[in-house]
Amino acid sequence: MYSSDKNASVLVYVLLLVNIAVITGIAVFNSSFILSNNRLLFGDGETLEQALQQKAEIVFDHTLQYNSNGSGMVDVLSCPENVIFEYDTLNGSGEIIRESSSSLITTLWYMTGSIVCMWDFLWDNFEIFWNQMGNNFSASTYLSTIVTLTGTTSWQTLSNFWDTNNTTLSFDDTGTNGDGIDDNFDDDNYSITSSWSLYPNGYQDDDTLHRKKIVWKLFTWAQEQNIFWENSDITQIIQNNPNNTDPYHELLGDVSDGIMYLSFISSEIPIIDIKILRFDAWIYQQTGELVLNASYEWNSISTPWWYLQRSGNNSVSFSWSRTGQEFVFDFHLYDYALFLSNQWTRDIFYQLSSESGTGTTTGTGIYIVPVHETENEINILSNHIFLDDERNIFFDQKTYSFPQP
Repeated sequence: MYSSDKNASVLVYVLLLVNIAVITGIAVFNSSFILSNNRLLFGDGETLEQALQQKAEIVFDHTLQYNSNGSGMVDVLSCPENVIFEYDTLNGSGEIIRESSSSLITTLWYMTGSIVCMWDFLWDNFEIFWNQMGNNFSASTYLSTIVTLTGTTSWQTLSNFWDTNNTTLSFDDTGTNGDGIDDNFDDDNYSITSSWSLYPNGYQDDDTLHRKKIVWKLFTWAQEQNIFWENSDITQIIQNNPNNTDPYHELLGDVSDGIMYLSFISSEIPIIDIKILRFDAWIYQQTGELVLNASYEWNSISTPWWYLQRSGNNSVSFSWSRTGQEFVFDFHLYDYALFLSNQWTRDIFYQLSSESGTGTTTGTGIYIVPVHETENEINILSNHIFLDDERNIFFDQKTYSFPQP
């Protein structure tokens, strides 16, 4: 059974007890460990406070990374509403004449890295592509032919499509002057929306990745390094972030069927041990104590990525794909902490994310990182748990505020 202590302030308290014990002979347990645990866990000269701050700074760095790599809101174009096709056809006398279609309205799509305006003509799809900057139209496809577009306020194909009718396409600027959606799909606004408009086809830019993925490194020979700890304080800050209110993600504390996905970046396939501790969420919320009610572990895993699977009563295994036998995290009923041990000879970068266990093959994304962005600052709740050889649990958490850049 693990026992717990609330935070780093226990250091001062234990030192006081040690002094008293010299006079009274009272035994003070775990004092030698408490005085040395910083070296064991974080390296010489580092403290628990520094570890918490380092975790917060990592999250802040990723927040800036994903929200400063675009060009902001650029809404110059939208899909044309007056597309005309011209094509050759035969009249009643068998003569070739040139005809044109009625006006066609296109709709916005995002396909494999390309912004596309799409519709169909004569039962075949056609697409109009924007350039990579999202500030002009560049090409069109029809019947497996790609043709360059030219124009500024009106556009036309430079040549006909490769069909027997010598079909060409043209359109003017009707409906093309903005639609509330960022034209290069990366407006750096901490949200999956663009000016409160959803991107098409369920597409999401990277502005929310810092709240969906826990990313850092597992140091060489690190033992039981805590990479995730959920509790009521964590779920509350996630719940209160107004940028987390979208139709594509769930909030950590609302999920009763979560599954977790781990991936690693290393020059070679790493060897990893994993431990999962499950705590009584009600007791922590009422008293701030960690009371363990289940533990699971698996050793010597050698794989670059996997979904956590349930294997027996007290162990977990892994699968490269979803099998329906995933380890289910009931984040609504329990609190969980994940620990990794690195049995490899070099540092390993890891990434942890979570999905809903039901629904589509890829699952529903879950916001798992406790970040709250405001107009003036970015607030991050950082926490950490340390396990010692005598099965004691030491933990702490703190909110860090960084100014908005």
